[in-house]
Parts: sequence; structure tokens; C-alpha cells
Amino acid sequence: MRDFDLRTLQLKELDILKELDRICKKNDITYYLAWGSCIGAVRHQGFIPWDDDIDVCMPMNDFKKFKKICATELKSPYFYQDMHTDINSPFSWAKIRNTQTCSMIREMANFPHNWGICIDIFPLVELSKPTFTKIDKLLYKTINLCVNKRLNDYGFGSYGLKTNKMKHIPMWLCIFIRNLCFKIFTRNRRNSKYYYDMSVLTEAYIFPKEWFKKTIELQFEDQSFTVMENYDAYLSRAYGDYMKIPEKHEQVDHGDIIVDFENSYKKYMKVEEK
Repeated sequence: MRDFDLRTLQLKELDILKELDRICKKNDITYYLAWGSCIGAVRHQGFIPWDDDIDVCMPMNDFKKFKKICATELKSPYFYQDMHTDINSPFSWAKIRNTQTCSMIREMANFPHNWGICIDIFPLVELSKPTFTKIDKLLYKTINLCVNKRLNDYGFGSYGLKTNKMKHIPMWLCIFIRNLCFKIFTRNRRNSKYYYDMSVLTEAYIFPKEWFKKTIELQFEDQSFTVMENYDAYLSRAYGDYMKIPEKHEQVDHGDIIVDFENSYKKYMKVEEK
């Protein structure tokens, strides 16, 4: 049961999306509304009514360029969060967070990382075939193992990858291994014809690059944003009949979270970083 106003949360996230759009258009960076946000633009011309997040994706070269530019151009109170800028971030993708707000998983108040209201940014990794090689799988699993180390250190492995394998590996070595594997996995590949949306390791998230070759603008709330021109193929692959409104029991959100639009997540943090 939500104890916050969903529409206010959506509008806070929309402000972050507008900041991302500003930076991308100023610096010639390609991005696309992704997943449910793309459905929202196509089907609702805004948020899916029950949706509580925004997703975008970027080709890897644009993803890296965006991160570099955010270091100087991302305006306060926004923070670019990934596994490099926040040592405790348990994700292989990035987020932009509003540090003056809070969107925290209630039972994870003992996990010290930036919990501001956010949007997700997924890198599109180049692949030569619509399948993962054994090395790809090994690299991804190693990255995932390393980025989840801090979750396990603080006892929250069930939210990522629950394992004791990393317990005795020092953080500096874990970061070195993670960065090396990430660099190899996300390298430019010869004759790449596919994009993998780097979130869950599933071949269902591999799409032909040609679907993303051109972009168009679609209305999303009070502004237009970028989507891939062949959004129909993308959404049909991901969701099937995406224009059909799901049954009520299928209209899910992200669970029990503490949301505060006026106060920083730090107000709710129960532990200092180790």
C-alpha cells in the first residue's frame, strides 16, 4: 500500500528526465525511452498510470560520453550514480538521482548508498550474434558478483546476488576485477549487429541494432522525448501485445518504499558506511 502520492513521484522523475534530455540534446548524445516508459509514450503519451519509474537506454559509446559530461554539466541537486561514482551501488547500469529527496526500500535503510528519487539508464552493449558466448556469460556474472559485494557485506544479498564468495576478497581487488570485466564486456565489437540491454542476463533483452538506427520524438507528459523509430518491434519483442492494458493484478509497482519529496534520503539512513 502506497503512503505517498504517485503522481508527485512521477513528476519528480519527469524533472530528472528533462535534465537528461537537456544534456543529451546539447551534446549530441543518443538515448531512447525504454521498457515501460516507451510503452507509456506510445500508449498513454505519458506515464503508464500505475508506473513508478522511468527507464532510458543508450548505446554504449553514448552512455560513456554521457557519464563523462555529467561530471561537469549535471545540475544540482542531481547525482549521476553508477558502480564507479557510488562504491555501494549494486547495479551494472546507471541512475540519476535527486539527492534532496528519498525513494528507499524500507527494509534497506541499513544499506548506505544514495537513495534519492531516480531514473534508470541502461547501456546497450554491442553483440555480434543474438546470443551470449561463454565468455560473455562469465564476464557478466563476474561483474554482477562484484557489484553485489556490498549488498552481501551489509546482509542484503537477497536483493541482488546472495553469496558468500566475495566475503574475504578486499574491496579494492573486487573493484579492479569488476572494472576490468566491465571494460572487456562493453568493448566495441567488430561487425556487431545486435544490442543487449545490460540489466538481466537473458537473450530476450538482445535486439537488432537496426531497430535503433533512427530516432523519433514522441509525446511524454508535457514534452517530447526520443524513442527508437522501430519501437513497435522493440516493444512487441519485449512485451507481446503491448497496447493491451494489463489486468489489475498485473499492474505492479516496486514494492514497499519510503518516499519523501522534501527531505533527503539521509534523514532515513540508519547506518554509516563501513
